[in-house]
Amino acid sequence: MAHGRALLVRAVPVLAVATAATLATWVCTQVALTPAGAAQPEVVDVSTGAPQPTVAPPAIVTERIGAAVSAPPASTAGAPGVARQTISVSVRGGVMTIAPSALTVVLHRGSRGYVGTLGPVTVDDARGTLAGWVATVALVDGPADTVEVEPGAPRAVSGLQSEVARAAGGRLDGAVPIMWAPPGGGGGGFEVSATLTAPTAAGAPDSLTVRVALSVS
Repeated sequence: MAHGRALLVRAVPVLAVATAATLATWVCTQVALTPAGAAQPEVVDVSTGAPQPTVAPPAIVTERIGAAVSAPPASTAGAPGVARQTISVSVRGGVMTIAPSALTVVLHRGSRGYVGTLGPVTVDDARGTLAGWVATVALVDGPADTVEVEPGAPRAVSGLQSEVARAAGGRLDGAVPIMWAPPGGGGGGFEVSATLTAPTAAGAPDSLTVRVALSVS
């Protein structure tokens, strides 16, 4: 019997420990399930009957994680994937030339008198200004009072045909136009040929040699 009491006495603490653990588990469960802000249940020490301080439920912290996205600067806002670049290029214009600048032309006597061919004469305008120009011929050596020039139709070599015009020609008593380009055109290369004529007289030689100068401005 004494032996039985001893076993009973030893079992009581174990039961008490188990009961305390169960109670602690129940108390913790109650604390965890008690809504925030609600009245907390009173915890009483079962061994002394004295109330115990309640334990506030653990605070639930919600952390929101987001990516901070900043708007692009206003100066670069535009269509996605589009890059804009401004390039400034300075172009230096060339010069305007006429070739040949001088010619010796032999006129031969025929049914019309003396007749000779001038040209072809080429004007190259590489200035880039499209300011227009006039090509002229002037008599340097020969009978200025009788020699005349009759320009043909000019032809565009590297420019626009619509930007060059035929000149009227006339007597070579000064600089006479043989082709011209109006303002707003004339860029590129153009060429023209002309006919030189002079009257003949009885006993005149079979040919007449004249020298001319050509210019463009």
